[in-house]
Parts: sequence; structure tokens; C-alpha cells
Amino acid sequence: MKCKTVHTNLIPYFNNELQFAQKKEIKKHIENCEACNYKYSQLEITFNLIEKKEILEPDPFLYIRINRHLANLQNEKNQPVYNTFYIRALQPALFSLVLLVSIWGSLKLSSISSVKGSLLETQTTEFYFNDLGHEKMEALLLKD
Repeated sequence: MKCKTVHTNLIPYFNNELQFAQKKEIKKHIENCEACNYKYSQLEITFNLIEKKEILEPDPFLYIRINRHLANLQNEKNQPVYNTFYIRALQPALFSLVLLVSIWGSLKLSSISSVKGSLLETQTTEFYFNDLGHEKMEALLLKD
């Protein structure tokens, strides 16, 4: 048997996928040929390393996290454009408008109170009573 044929059949030989007659011929060739024996030993070392590798357990919540992340991305994509526009532009503009209206309103209120004969001046009358004249003891004490 040729070395090239053995090299092509090494993996099926190692995995026990060959017929008994082929398996026997390859085994005999590997025992007699140093190069093929070396290839077989290297293949055996490689397969042993692969078998010894750590088997990772799948994360049970990975699927849920990926779906949640994809849903968040989809929600961000579906967000209306005016939300970011409102936050960045309309909100300060609205605040400025409210501030200007309040300043204008306070100026109008102050101009109303300065007008003579206004409604505010006519309705606010105060009466001061002097009760000291009616009280004899207090009147006596205050005279001295």
C-alpha cells in the first residue's frame, strides 16, 4: 500500500469507518512505515487534544438577552424623529417663550397699577380707627 493512500485514509481509520480488510492493511503499513507512523501519532495527539477540550455549557438566558437587545434596537429605530427634535430644540424654545410671556405679563400688570384711577386703587380703601379715645385708662396713661 502506498503512503499517499494511507495518508488520505488516516482519519477514517482513526474513526473506525473503514472496512476490516482496509483497516488491517493500513495498520500493517503504519507499523512498517516510519513516516506514516509519525503522521498517525500526530493525528492521534490532535484528536486527543480535541477530545480533552473544555465543553462549554450554553447560557440559558443568552437567547432572551439577544431577543431583548434586538427588540430595544427595533424600538429605537421605530422612535419618532420628533422626540429627539423636541428634546434638543423645542424644549428650550418653549421655555424661552414661557419666560417672555411671563415678563410681558408682569410689565402689563405693573402698568395697570400705575394708572391713576385704576380699578385697584378705587377698591382698596383702608379705615384707621383710633380706639384710644374710647379707653379711659389708656388715654390717661398716654397723656403723661
